[in-house]
Amino acid sequence: LVDNLAGFFGQNTVLRSVWLEICFVWTISASVWTVDGMINDGVVAAAFPALEALKPITLPGMPFTLSAPALGLLLVFRTNTAYSRYAACRNLWGEIIDTCRDLTRQGASKWESQSKKEELARRAIAFSLILKKHSRGGFAEETLLQRELKELLGRAEAERLLKAKHRPTQAIQDLSRLIYSVDMDIIERNRMDQSLNTLQSTVNA
Repeated sequence: LVDNLAGFFGQNTVLRSVWLEICFVWTISASVWTVDGMINDGVVAAAFPALEALKPITLPGMPFTLSAPALGLLLVFRTNTAYSRYAACRNLWGEIIDTCRDLTRQGASKWESQSKKEELARRAIAFSLILKKHSRGGFAEETLLQRELKELLGRAEAERLLKAKHRPTQAIQDLSRLIYSVDMDIIERNRMDQSLNTLQSTVNA
């Protein structure tokens, strides 16, 4: 339970993006509940006799009764849409993982240079990290990406990628330059280039 709660509050990107709105709504709700309780208990009247005639806060139930079916349907539609988008994104991310693995596998089996093989693997990982940050956003994700890229590619290459106008496309272009810098059969090169086209398609999706 503790691990689940820690993961929910520490790793939930949605919660981190809306925590200010949640705190605002919670503060207003708690304030209304507190004031209403003080009025019912006579605390407000005892402290401020001029407010003795102040009645408890009440709201008519008719608006909630009439709007409940519409709100329920809206919630169902939004939930279904959210699940559909989640499933689509999950499938795209799975395709990205498979394509990156296939790309590095082709390089590892076809290339002779060990340094080129290692660079291909590092740049494939860098693309995944950059795309993750591109999809999520946030200051914490940006700081983490900077540290990971510096450890993976070095300071100079990391800074160059971070300054790019569209980082995922720049990462794919770097992979393309690396592939075309290796002397290999044109059929094998076209296969690897097709993998890059798949990665670009997922980015555009």
